[in-house]
Amino acid sequence: MPLPGILEQAKGFDNIAEALYLRDHMLAQMELADASDDPTQRQARCTFVVVGAGTTGTEVAAQGQLFTRAALRRYPRIRPDELRWLLVDRAPAILPELGPRLGDPALRILRRRGLDVRLNTTIEEATDGQVRLSDGTTVPTRTLVWSVGVTPGPLTRALGLETVKGRIVVDEFLSVPGHPDVFAAGDAAAAPDLTRPGQLTAMTAQHAQRQGKAAARNVAATLGHGTRKPYKHRDPGSVVDLGGWQAVANPLQIPISGPLANVITRGYHLYALPANRLRVTTDWLNDIIEHRQFVQLGLIPSQYSGLTAAEHTDIHYQTDGQPLNGQRQESTR
Repeated sequence: MPLPGILEQAKGFDNIAEALYLRDHMLAQMELADASDDPTQRQARCTFVVVGAGTTGTEVAAQGQLFTRAALRRYPRIRPDELRWLLVDRAPAILPELGPRLGDPALRILRRRGLDVRLNTTIEEATDGQVRLSDGTTVPTRTLVWSVGVTPGPLTRALGLETVKGRIVVDEFLSVPGHPDVFAAGDAAAAPDLTRPGQLTAMTAQHAQRQGKAAARNVAATLGHGTRKPYKHRDPGSVVDLGGWQAVANPLQIPISGPLANVITRGYHLYALPANRLRVTTDWLNDIIEHRQFVQLGLIPSQYSGLTAAEHTDIHYQTDGQPLNGQRQESTR
């Protein structure tokens, strides 16, 4: 059962549209706070709450805090001590999927920076102007970012195929057992991890990209082009960009934090980009040499920023022609 107010108040961070909206939203809140003389309004608009201390939530909170600090030059009436960022998670540590060798130094970096990290804590209720936490505190805020967990898209529930935790069961060739012409990859696929017998591949972009290529190769093989191969990828390590010159990384399972980890992280991101590497590098250098740009883009309407927006776009249908959310097409326009 959804927590009270979460679907109405929380903003997602699963795609570019949601990221663009959140950027504009943060700047808008600071602009309204700068123009207000009401202490209660200023406090709520200058407080940003991120739920979920996995990789996504930790990076959103870390980068968002530095972004709003840098934006203060545009809003002279906001004092630096008025800006407040909270990172909330029910787990006893941040980055639990990466273990304490990366989670512990990341926590120290964030807390030294002044970010309020609440562990063993959950959201109990969200309203238009505040959130209530399980530790008994109420936090005034107009910004609640939901970064809890990763779930498959709604299409996986409508196909009638065997699933594990919502993910379609596939073999090592990424084909569905009993349906040799059906393939699944990425978050939608419960693909066996051949490097860790008995476990499934993690729901990460790294696996999704590689599985996409593997599935394409195996589809071609079913059509008589080449031979199919099992999907197998050994994780060489993880990187988490904490903003500025700070990051944590474990290349080849060697834990590193600080500026060196940041260089490794940026290098990995450049390597993983399919294009525009020169453009991204130039933007990073400009951030060092010049001031960041803080223009509100206004590209994404607010109705596309909520947690259920992707399920209300009429792009997925059941066999009877109805959207997966159960609403008729005309009601979702």
